[in-house]
Amino acid sequence: MATAVQTRQDAWKKDTGPPQCMFLTERSKISNFTNSTHLYLTETIPVPYKSWTLVPQEIGLFRKLTSLTLSNNALSKKAIANISLCESLKTLILTSCKITHLPAQISRLVNLETLDISYNELTRIQSFVCTLPALKSLRARHNRIFDVKNIRSLVKSRIVTLDLKGNLLQSFNTRFSRSKTLRYLDLSENIITHVIFFKDDLPLLEKLDCEGNKITAFNVMEQRKLNARSNLRWLSLAKNCLRTFPNAVFRLTSLEALDVSQNTFVSIPREVEVMKHLKSFIASRNHLRSLPRELFCLPQLKLVNVASNRLHHWRHESWNPDDAILSQEMHTLILAGNKLESVPSAVYSFPSIEHLDMSRNKLRKFPVMFKNKKKPAIVSLDLSHNKLNHFPFEELDNLRRLRRLNLHHNELTEIPEDLTKMWCESEVTLANNPIKWPPLDICAQGLPAIEEFYKLVGPKKST
Repeated sequence: MATAVQTRQDAWKKDTGPPQCMFLTERSKISNFTNSTHLYLTETIPVPYKSWTLVPQEIGLFRKLTSLTLSNNALSKKAIANISLCESLKTLILTSCKITHLPAQISRLVNLETLDISYNELTRIQSFVCTLPALKSLRARHNRIFDVKNIRSLVKSRIVTLDLKGNLLQSFNTRFSRSKTLRYLDLSENIITHVIFFKDDLPLLEKLDCEGNKITAFNVMEQRKLNARSNLRWLSLAKNCLRTFPNAVFRLTSLEALDVSQNTFVSIPREVEVMKHLKSFIASRNHLRSLPRELFCLPQLKLVNVASNRLHHWRHESWNPDDAILSQEMHTLILAGNKLESVPSAVYSFPSIEHLDMSRNKLRKFPVMFKNKKKPAIVSLDLSHNKLNHFPFEELDNLRRLRRLNLHHNELTEIPEDLTKMWCESEVTLANNPIKWPPLDICAQGLPAIEEFYKLVGPKKST
C-alpha cells in the first residue's frame, strides 16, 4: 500500500507522526506522488507558506487515492471542490478547516463511505451530502447545526452512523430525521430540551446517545404503525434535567442498556419490570431514596450502578434470600456513595455476582454472609469508607474466588489470624484503619509478617 511521503526536508516539518503531505502546496512536486492511496496533512502550514493553495486541481491525478485527511488548515471553497475530483475516495476527513458549507461538487464522490467534517462552522448539511450513494458514516461533531431539519434528506440516505455531538440542537423529533438505515445516532452535548421519538421513523436504530443536554422530557410515540417494534438497544439520557424517571423508555422493549445517571429523579417505577431484555442499568448521581424489587427481577440484568444517590433502604425490605425470581445473571452491583447503614440480605442472593461495591456508605457491620447452599462467585468486594469496626474474616473461606477486598478507611482495630489464611492471590486493603493488634510495626511488613506473628504469640485472647 503506497503512502505519500515528502522527500524534501522542510525546516518547519516535524519528524514525528504520520508522513505529512506538504507537497500538496507545490504543484511541481505532485506528479511524484500520484500513486498514493492515502494522503495525510494535519500540521498547520506556517505563515510564510500561507500563500500556497491547498488541494490544487492536480489532486485529480491521484487515481488510486482512497483516504484523504486534512486538518488544522483553512480550506477554501475551491480547495474542497477540487477534492471531488478524486472519485476513488472512500474516506474523507476534513476537521478543523473552518468550513462554513460544502460545495455541490462533493456529490461526485460516489464511492465515499466515511465523511468526517467535525470541528468546523457548518450550520446545515445539504441533501447532496446525505444522499451520497455509498456513504455509511457521517461525523459532524462540534459545528453550529441548530436544527435537525438542517440535516437534509436522511430519508433517502444509506447512512448507518450519524454523529452530531456538540452542536446547537435545541430539540429532536424523528419526524424530521426518518431513516431506514440509521443504526447509531449521537446527539450528546447539544442543548436539547425535549425528544420526540417515533419508533417507526428509525426502525433499525440500535444506539441513541443524548448525554449532556438539557432534556426535561423524553417521549416515545407510536403513530403510523400500531405496536411498532423498536430496535433500540442502547440509550443514554445521562447528564440531563430529568426530574422524574422517563417512563417512556418502557415502550422500548428491545432496550439492553440504559444510562439515566446525573439527573434529579427520586424513584424508579415498578413498571421497570417490563424491560425484559435489559442487561445494564445506570442511575448513579440522582436523588434515589429506594429501589424497587422489580428491577432486580429482570431476567437478563447483569449490571446495576446506583452510586451517589440517597439510598438508605430498599423498597421491599422483606426479600426472600432464596427467591428464585431474582436475576440469575447479576454480575456487578454498585451501591457506593449512599446512606446505607446495613447490607440487605437480598444482595447475597444473586448467584453470579462477582463485583459488589458498597463503599462510601454508613455501614457499621457486615452480616454473616452467604448462607445459601451455593457459594457466591464474588471476585471483588469494596467496603471502603464506611464505619465498620468488625469484619467476619472467618467467612472468607466461603469466598473461594475473592481476589480483591477493600476495607480502606473504616474503624477496624484488629487484623485477625483468619485473614492470613486467605488465598495468596487475594489483595486486601486495610489502610487508614485504627489497627491496634497486631502492633503497627508488624502490620507494616504485610501478611507474611502477620502470619508469623500469630505463629509465635497465638490468637489474641478476648478480654
